Amino acid sequence: MSLTWKDSNVSEPAGFDRIIGNALARRILGKAARGQCPAHSYLFIGSEGVGKLTTAIQFAKALNCQEPIDSGACEVCATCRRIEHQTTTDLVVYAPEKNKTVISIEQMQRMREFSQLRPTTMRWKVMILERADALGDEAANCILKLLEDAPEYLVVIQAITNPASVLATIRSRSQVVRFYPPGYDELSERLADCYGVEPEKARFLSRFALGCPGKAVTYSSDESFLEDRDEIIEFSGQLLGADRWALLATAASLRTSGSGKSTGAQEDIGAEDADSESDADNDAGEGQSPAETRKSAGRSQRETAMHRLALTISWFRDLLAVRIGGDNATLINLDRRDQAATQSAMARSAESLLRALDVLVSARSAIASNANSQIVTESLVLQLASIVRQN
Repeated sequence: MSLTWKDSNVSEPAGFDRIIGNALARRILGKAARGQCPAHSYLFIGSEGVGKLTTAIQFAKALNCQEPIDSGACEVCATCRRIEHQTTTDLVVYAPEKNKTVISIEQMQRMREFSQLRPTTMRWKVMILERADALGDEAANCILKLLEDAPEYLVVIQAITNPASVLATIRSRSQVVRFYPPGYDELSERLADCYGVEPEKARFLSRFALGCPGKAVTYSSDESFLEDRDEIIEFSGQLLGADRWALLATAASLRTSGSGKSTGAQEDIGAEDADSESDADNDAGEGQSPAETRKSAGRSQRETAMHRLALTISWFRDLLAVRIGGDNATLINLDRRDQAATQSAMARSAESLLRALDVLVSARSAIASNANSQIVTESLVLQLASIVRQN
């Protein structure tokens, strides 16, 4: 993703200084770039959003920069600019094609063919597999054949979250570089200093993103993110205090944006699903059949449910933390401590909040596995009410 730096008197970091945390990875790659002695294959291992792709891009710059500086790439030469905007044929980023879950054998065959062409504008040709966990068996074997006889100018970087997904033969031919989330304070300071995020919001985002810079930056650019979070807090209050049979209406706030403040108006619980089918039929025609458009609408609703359930999980985690730790509890939602204390006291017990978290995580996993989001969220709300309400 392309990151936008705020306009301020703070100088923009350059080279590996752009990477938040991960000092060891920066030292390893910086040494390889300065000595112009990179390995032909790297495995960047770390959780999603921790900075693997950003670091891979910076490494490509450092290897090819025309005027390198102590921290790596200068960021201003023609080569750095081409790599930053990915307008050079000597840097290629591979990811699963649209609507596909794996990197195909055809993509990797094209990669092997392309790797045989010498660089045209850079010293090193760099090929990055953004989600190497998504390599199919045939595609992984294609990569292995490439690494067995890699051209002298080629550097292949595979970014992965699950080390177990990598063939042992590929791992044995690769240098492993591990990535870890930086400290919350370091991340929140960088969000505030370089991306113009308000300090209070930056502290919350760094914790909600579990220290992953990529996720935190993405959340910071989502104008509705805090509004979604506040609707989830309102939903939690309704869950703990509303009439049991009115709760089905609040389930919609877990799967549709902007519904949390007007749930009482949704008399027909399935209304939004029927409307989405009607809208899909009306909007079809721009290259999609009505069935394809309905599928896209369903996917959007599923993604919304996944996002809002993640917010709900973080909030119930805070309710449990306050119930156990009181005023000394460490919270994700730092700016909502008073509301967390109030709602936590309304819950039946700490054990009930722990059970609620288990149910929330299971519901999110079910939706991720393509379960119907309406059925899951309505069942979830009734389960949560039964678990946490005092009467």
